Amino acid sequence: RESPGMAAQGSQWELVCKYRGTSQAISVDRTKTWKDVKEVIAKVFSVPVEEQKIICRGKKVVDGQTVEKTKGAKDKARILLLASAKAKHASEGTQNKTAETDKKTITEHKKNPENKKSSESDDGKKSKPRKYSEVPTEGEYIIIAQKKSYFYLPYDKMATTLGILKSHLSEALGLPQHVFRLIHKKLRKAKNADLLDNLGIKHKAKIMLLFTEDVHIAEYGDDVVQKAEEEMTTAEKLAISTEKRIEHRGMDLLECIQRLGKLRDTIVNLNRTLEGVTVRKSRETQVESLKVRLKKLEKHVKLLEEMKSNFG
Repeated sequence: RESPGMAAQGSQWELVCKYRGTSQAISVDRTKTWKDVKEVIAKVFSVPVEEQKIICRGKKVVDGQTVEKTKGAKDKARILLLASAKAKHASEGTQNKTAETDKKTITEHKKNPENKKSSESDDGKKSKPRKYSEVPTEGEYIIIAQKKSYFYLPYDKMATTLGILKSHLSEALGLPQHVFRLIHKKLRKAKNADLLDNLGIKHKAKIMLLFTEDVHIAEYGDDVVQKAEEEMTTAEKLAISTEKRIEHRGMDLLECIQRLGKLRDTIVNLNRTLEGVTVRKSRETQVESLKVRLKKLEKHVKLLEEMKSNFG
């Protein structure tokens, strides 16, 4: 028979949660209920508990049931997260509006046009990507040090695992995770699913960043910029196409909202990419050019937001 200490140690499971094309390992206590798991997921993916639906082995889980007693649930099991149409998906520095929210905004805009500028200003602030190279003015964070460079990554003692930290760093660097290592005495035997708080790594902890010997950051940067160029061109074409179709009533409200949502997501992703990418000097001009084009795209999308109020 297991002692209480052994039971507690063996109660942790790593579940791989997939949501909107992204997979993230989360550490959960198998003796807890799925409602407890949803609270962890809410902090990782910014989807409210009440808007979540979790699928395990093709079936929806029951909130009150424990993880270990769920058919198909086990350590390393994969689960799928679905969010209702009412859910608001908020990540660092981004605001993704759903169809229902957009319809409400359009109605309010028609009733009170004077609020238009204020609304646009608020959206502008929320859509700015986080600059990981700047010390956050609010919230807790982990410091990643690489020579004289520092990155300040968001930290939540209840939700931030080593895997999530690496994901944030990969985003800040514009590099895949396999080209760098995190050095800290408390990370020697750590797994991606381990909570940093359980490892003893707290707010303002400093972790050293090392790159693998054969990595050439500038070369990766070149690839990133090339992909950003392609993504920018695609987004610009989508914006132009959307404007024409709005003018000629060539789409319904829902399609318009979906297109604008896609454009907002692209703007956020490109902002992050261009902010953190490291390139050769010969590519610096291209990066600056992309930043200029991105500002124009942002203005174009704001214009489209105004135009969509034509839908009744």
